[in-house]
Amino acid sequence: METLIVAAEAELKTFLGVNFFKVTWQLPVEDQNHDLPPKQVVKRLFASCGRPYKEAVDAANILRNASYQDIADRCPQCFGPFVEFLSGLANV
Repeated sequence: METLIVAAEAELKTFLGVNFFKVTWQLPVEDQNHDLPPKQVVKRLFASCGRPYKEAVDAANILRNASYQDIADRCPQCFGPFVEFLSGLANV
């Protein structure tokens, strides 16, 4: 879930009310180092804004405003092919 949140960078910035992040991550986000997994990246981003990360609530609030196509473009290894597969089913 947090991989998708980090991929929705613009929506995450809007949600946290910031213009830039002090914490950085690997691109594509699917390559993020397992010593600092996406969940920890998200927790650090929230902490740098003085907010606790409430997983289910915050994830839903961030991702509901994100374009799944944009996230698919930013997650070309797993989520992108999944979206392509679902799109193919819709066209059958």
